[in-house]
Amino acid sequence: MKAIKILTLAALAATLLFQIPTTRAGDNGKGGDDGKREVPSNPFVDLLDGVYQPVVHAPNFGLTQVDLDDGSYSEVPIYNVSGIPDAKRDKPVGTFYVQFNGNLCAYHLPDGSLSAMFLNMIGTTTDDGGGSWTFVGTEDLVILEGIGIYAPFAGGSIHMVDVLKFNAVDGTYIEHCFCHVSH
Repeated sequence: MKAIKILTLAALAATLLFQIPTTRAGDNGKGGDDGKREVPSNPFVDLLDGVYQPVVHAPNFGLTQVDLDDGSYSEVPIYNVSGIPDAKRDKPVGTFYVQFNGNLCAYHLPDGSLSAMFLNMIGTTTDDGGGSWTFVGTEDLVILEGIGIYAPFAGGSIHMVDVLKFNAVDGTYIEHCFCHVSH
């Protein structure tokens, strides 16, 4: 438990270092009210937090690298930490979709979406002896495609600082993961 608290505090401290203001599309970072949509900062940070639910009927976000409606995905809410335009921090701003038996995922965020592929995972899994476990570690992903204001992030990367728990009693996965997204 102490290791989880330390990792969570370290993730929060690292997140604070990445708090960069957003800019408007076309203003070259100089600000101004030109009526264009804001673009995410580079990097931006979000938090995946909650209990995963199976995806029953996924909306079509225009992503071509993932099939969110194929029955292999689970979803959890996304919260803004820093850099997502016009997004509150105390309410979900989107949905994260992941394959627990696969290597693909997708982020649906305000004004666009991303698909990504897991490249590696480094961490420690602790088993409670009754089938439940906790993974504490990091994952690195490559961004396969970006839609909407996230199009410039295609080819970029995502670094996750993750605490993922599996409860064997009810079969639930509980997520608490900071995602540092950059292009």
